[in-house]
Amino acid sequence: MRRGIGAAVGVVLVAVALINVASSSSHSVAADTDTLQLVQVIFRHGDRAPTNTYPNDPVNKDPTAWPEGKAQLTSVGKMQQYKLGQYLRRRYNGFLADKYHAQELYVVSSDMDRTIMSVESNLAGLFPPVHKWHPSLDWQPIPLRTIPWKEDQYLHVNKKCPKYDQLHHEFMSTSEVVLTMNEENKDFVAHLSEKSGLRASTVKEIIQLQDIILTESIHNLTVPLWATLALPKLNDLQAQINTWSTFTDEMKRLRGGPLLDLLLKNMLAKTGALGYSSPEEKHMVVGGGGRKMLLYSAHDSTLSRIMNTIGVFHPHNPPYASSLLVELHFEDDHFVKVYYRNETDRAPYQLKIPGCSLTCRLSDLITLTEHLIPRDLKEECSLDEEKSKNSKGGEVKHRNLLKFTPPASLELEETPLLTVTPCTASSYPSPLVIGVVGVVMFMGCFFLWLCLFRLLGSGGGGTSMGKTWGRGSDRLYYERI
Repeated sequence: MRRGIGAAVGVVLVAVALINVASSSSHSVAADTDTLQLVQVIFRHGDRAPTNTYPNDPVNKDPTAWPEGKAQLTSVGKMQQYKLGQYLRRRYNGFLADKYHAQELYVVSSDMDRTIMSVESNLAGLFPPVHKWHPSLDWQPIPLRTIPWKEDQYLHVNKKCPKYDQLHHEFMSTSEVVLTMNEENKDFVAHLSEKSGLRASTVKEIIQLQDIILTESIHNLTVPLWATLALPKLNDLQAQINTWSTFTDEMKRLRGGPLLDLLLKNMLAKTGALGYSSPEEKHMVVGGGGRKMLLYSAHDSTLSRIMNTIGVFHPHNPPYASSLLVELHFEDDHFVKVYYRNETDRAPYQLKIPGCSLTCRLSDLITLTEHLIPRDLKEECSLDEEKSKNSKGGEVKHRNLLKFTPPASLELEETPLLTVTPCTASSYPSPLVIGVVGVVMFMGCFFLWLCLFRLLGSGGGGTSMGKTWGRGSDRLYYERI
């Protein structure tokens, strides 16, 4: 009997041990650093205050609700990023030196307070001050770069693109997806408009409530019952809307393509196969040489766009401090692994790019996504009439004409050096003006002749006035006699 009980206990212990092994395996965070060459990490900033409010929001009456200020990173957000940095240290420890080296790490942030502060908090966890540079300061300074707000085509994507604006407007106005969503939710939108005080008639106009209500709920602030009840549906609608900015291939090309292009070029630079990078990109394409990690501090929209562009986005709302890990490996050939971390209690999800296996050869990835990469973003962002103007000889900015050689097939129109404007009847002067001008010219000629006559004398070349005219070296002179 005792043997039976002992055997049963032994079986249970073995089963528990196996479960623990399986559990620990599923939570393993270490990357395969034996083959790892480069990792690029794009992450959303940490928890922040709302970027907006609504007229009937009770939180508006509480001036202490957001001590950091509107849209600013909160203390919770700083800790989220610090822990993300610690996770990256555990995952890539040994691959990345424990002390900061400029040749190994490059850090870029969108030009927003919350993303800059997020990456600073992240770096504090990634590089704890194990090597003190000052005996009383436990801190490691690390440089970071930001992309100017109006020039950002990678992270926050604010750079002007008229063609994209046109495509997005057409999509929002005519797409069956948008029209159906608005029709199915018109009563819901009307209800929320009345309760919130917002003037909204479409889902896109009312969806701003989702972020406000969610953020206030996270911080245990006063949230009306109607808002609490509406939040689950708002979350679902926002998840679907996250695909709208890159819904078609052309929209992906203009809004997700630049960041995809940057990621691919960084990997090509690491392999030594990148043949050319434009001057505008030289400060961004930095994956070559001894570089091991590139950090991009960005937004939920950044993650939605890039994942939807490469076909791995399942509609959802990327949480604070979620991250996309793009790893370049080498074993006989260069291949790419993509991971997404949006939970803190499990290992990141490995994503499968359509047309590829979980380990996608770099050359295959480039081929699969070639149609999503803009060749000349400025040109492709131009509207059709602007392209037509440029093709007909209109001004083309930033072109170095000294180095421009037109191809043989290009017919150049000759432009006249002088443009003659035909006269009209109103262009001619009046007879009075003509008469006055004639008299003035006659008097001028008469006095000029009189002066010459007195100077030269009646003979025209004599010496009656005591001077002789002659010609020296290309100039007239006179001398006394």
